[in-house]
Amino acid sequence: MQLLGVILSFGTFALGAVLAIRLLHLGVRMRTAPELAMGFYCLFVTVGALLLGLSLRAPGSAAAFPLSVASTFCIGLGAFALAAGIWRIFHPGEAWARMLVIGVGLWMFASWVACALPGRPVLLGDLTVANGFFVAGRIAVYFCGAFEAFRYARMLQRRVALGLADPVTANQILLWGIAWVCVAGVALGALIAMWVGGPAVVRSPTMLVALSALNAAAWICTWLSFFPPRAYQRWVASGRGAAAA
Repeated sequence: MQLLGVILSFGTFALGAVLAIRLLHLGVRMRTAPELAMGFYCLFVTVGALLLGLSLRAPGSAAAFPLSVASTFCIGLGAFALAAGIWRIFHPGEAWARMLVIGVGLWMFASWVACALPGRPVLLGDLTVANGFFVAGRIAVYFCGAFEAFRYARMLQRRVALGLADPVTANQILLWGIAWVCVAGVALGALIAMWVGGPAVVRSPTMLVALSALNAAAWICTWLSFFPPRAYQRWVASGRGAAAA
């Protein structure tokens, strides 16, 4: 089980890094909000996961605290990047959406500072008020993104049935929603595991496999959304993909 967890963790890290590079390259070249938002999200979360792994490998060292604080900061930046992406993709002209993004940034920064103030290493599953606010902010962003994606995908699917929209595009938006639900599961899973069994459960091979599998599912959905293979596009366009969804 532990070996499987290590393999999954390494695989999700590698996939996240490749996704970040490809999405940012595409976003900069095309100047498109979805690619840039998801590219920055993948970059910040992948770096955050790397720093978190390093901090967990040296729990008693002097480096554990700054590594864990930097990791949490990167993960918070990822949530902010995703919130900005949701605004630019689904509500680009709405002032209220822009204000919500500013509110998310302030919330994530304030809760990150509160998590770091005690001066001890920060775990994403810490049962503290500060971490509760930090996780709540992330989950709110993830579920908001999933809601918007599912809503828009449903609208496109109705248009697909009338021959007015591309089924591949509808499927891509649907995959965004699935990916963000998986990421919310990672955030909630770590918190629930800490509440049920403490740090030992959070660091257990079973939990490592479960959280890594959810991360892998999120990255795979993101990959299929932005870089779908031709065979996958044909499968979706044929109607079988829509039927499976």
